Amino acid sequence: MLVRIDADGGTLLDLAVLLCAEVVVVVRAGLGTLNHTELTVAALRHRGIEPAGLVIGSWPTDPGLAESCNRDDLPRVTGVPVLAVLPAGAGALADLRDHATGWFTTA
Repeated sequence: MLVRIDADGGTLLDLAVLLCAEVVVVVRAGLGTLNHTELTVAALRHRGIEPAGLVIGSWPTDPGLAESCNRDDLPRVTGVPVLAVLPAGAGALADLRDHATGWFTTA
């Protein structure tokens, strides 16, 4: 969210605030994601944006302990629901749209 997008130092977060955008945070599955995600969510909330949800990208075929724990811990530590878990290689699927509906949870 703090990536600079213009010569004046404007960030993606500034743009989200300006547009009153609904934000979904895409997160990694592995080590470090709890810290990274908590910092991102905190930055959003500091600017008055409540994230709509989290999407875990590139879920491994054979997840280890860190990935499995992160999937359970992300909503608990951030207070933000996990909306979807995308399998590794999803972006390369020719029929991505046909698969995508099965990756999202329904609340």
